[in-house]
Amino acid sequence: MPHAFTAVCTILAATGIASASASTSDAAAASRTPAPSERAALTPVDLVSPIADALASVPDDVRAFDMHISTLANPFMQGRVPGSQGSEFTKAYLEFYFRKAGLTRPFAIDEADGDAADTTSSYRQPFELRGRAEVLTQAMAATSADGGRVGRLIPGDDFNATGLGLGGAVQGQAVFVGYSTVTEEYDAYAPDPDLDLTGMVAIMLRFEPMNAEGRSKFTGGQWSGAASFNNKLRAVAQRNPAAVIIINPPSTADPRAGRVLPAGGGGRAVLDVPVIHMSADAGERLIAALDADGRSLETFQRLADAEPHIHALGGEIKLYADLERTTLVPENVAGLLPGKGDLADEYIVIGGHFDHTGNGGFGTPQTLAQIHEGADDNASGTAGVLLLADRLSKTYAALPEEADARSVLFIGFDAEESGLNGAYHYVANPIAPIEDHVLMLNMDMIGRVVDGGLSLQGATSAEGFEEWLQPFMDASPLNFVVSQSVGRRSDHAPFYFDGNIPVLFGIINPLHNDYHTAGDEAWKINRVGSVQVIDFFENVATAMALQPERLQYAAPTPQTATPRSRVIVGVQPQDTAEAGVLLARVMPNTAASEGGLVTGDRIIEWDGQEVTSLSDWLQLLAEHEPDDVVDVTVMREEERVETRLTLRAR
Repeated sequence: MPHAFTAVCTILAATGIASASASTSDAAAASRTPAPSERAALTPVDLVSPIADALASVPDDVRAFDMHISTLANPFMQGRVPGSQGSEFTKAYLEFYFRKAGLTRPFAIDEADGDAADTTSSYRQPFELRGRAEVLTQAMAATSADGGRVGRLIPGDDFNATGLGLGGAVQGQAVFVGYSTVTEEYDAYAPDPDLDLTGMVAIMLRFEPMNAEGRSKFTGGQWSGAASFNNKLRAVAQRNPAAVIIINPPSTADPRAGRVLPAGGGGRAVLDVPVIHMSADAGERLIAALDADGRSLETFQRLADAEPHIHALGGEIKLYADLERTTLVPENVAGLLPGKGDLADEYIVIGGHFDHTGNGGFGTPQTLAQIHEGADDNASGTAGVLLLADRLSKTYAALPEEADARSVLFIGFDAEESGLNGAYHYVANPIAPIEDHVLMLNMDMIGRVVDGGLSLQGATSAEGFEEWLQPFMDASPLNFVVSQSVGRRSDHAPFYFDGNIPVLFGIINPLHNDYHTAGDEAWKINRVGSVQVIDFFENVATAMALQPERLQYAAPTPQTATPRSRVIVGVQPQDTAEAGVLLARVMPNTAASEGGLVTGDRIIEWDGQEVTSLSDWLQLLAEHEPDDVVDVTVMREEERVETRLTLRAR
């Protein structure tokens, strides 16, 4: 064990607290550890107390932050993964401090007791989170238009039931619905706006209408958002199909058309009926048999490429899928600081997610050696929410009785790591109309502050917002980097992109290499720097709470919004002056590491397309679905290396 002086130097460096008492003579005197017999002769006054000394030299809020971060990132909390006992302890911890700050319970609960309903309230907002689907059994058969049987369809090779739907047994006629894409320029359902697919099987092509080169007819290259599984399935859901079959198009430049999603793959369920993914070869046999005129799948593709095309097929399809899903019930935890006067019915949200990744496996059995404590991600932001709840409660208590002030909702989001689930649930189920929310402040990874570096996103989310923020940045000791775009990878995204609410997101700059590893530990947190971040957010929140004018929402544009991705690679990418994307870090046990990528590689090609910048790569990544297999070319020092990755759901 190092001597106490060495320990205090480590502690002071980690906390960001400068020592006023340590000197070189202290170091010389402390060059060895006293023997047990020597220590026994020392009085308590002689013993060094570096942690107490360090904490005695800082404000109360730094000590409070230290207490929160040390508790939330303790291994006892099991990485705060949804479904764990540690997650339950964390929720109780947040609820305790919201109550202590005098916040009210914001969520209504209706409990029916016979014919009477007792409406109560809660600090918690539960929601369901479905896990990955496991296909227990799947089968498919078809009868042709003239009564003959289509050749055998083999699970795994010809088709797979996906996690995009649920299980069930279906027997019915098939209807070809083209690409099931709905945009202003191309509505697949325009030929029959009142199409009712009740009891029928909808057959659609993957991707979207194509040009002669097999690329998007709309962009000439990359697929638009309308090509995603989610958007296509949501469009067909309005027609009430009994099942959906998605067929890979036979003529396309996209290499994914040569593969079928694995059984249960594709991500979370979009429909409550079976959703089948089928190969182009099997789809050719199926379409040729079902069409009374014997036309090919490619003929149907060309018809849909030219214009929206719906066609009722003959014959009959029988399919069966038995899917098993694990279901968790995470909970957002929130407390409400009621507003005053004319502004009380408008809301500011101050949030940060409290969940982390458990042992890195999202709910797999926990072992102490594998715990990912998630101190920076995001015990730091959660501690910030708790400190701001206490501070603003005192500020509001001191306001004059006649003051006007907006209500403030302090919220810890659950299940952020599995796809911003808690934030999406709140935006869809807010405590007041979402249009009455004027600003969302998001703190995610504010703990490992280096040289005061903090990146801000959201300055483009409202008209004149960056100019409005400038005085608060000028008054702060932090060094801000203001992004001109808004990312989609933290809890502010649903508020901005779905709720049309201005947002401000703070995250350390630069990022560290302990992201999503067991190395993200509490002792590495810069306590003083974190509280400086909290000070900045407090000033922003207080000013917005009290000023009469609202911010005017500015809609995202291709220049101000990074594309949404449903997949994760497992790398820390970096833009540099050289073409391509530098992998500043490759995380273990990810698609990237399993595909052979290593830190220092530079991605130059992705699925056959050249990558010139991080922006290019993010656009390409947004086109993919979970379980897609992609060919990747990297430069490793001076060598060109080719590999293949299987992407995972975010």
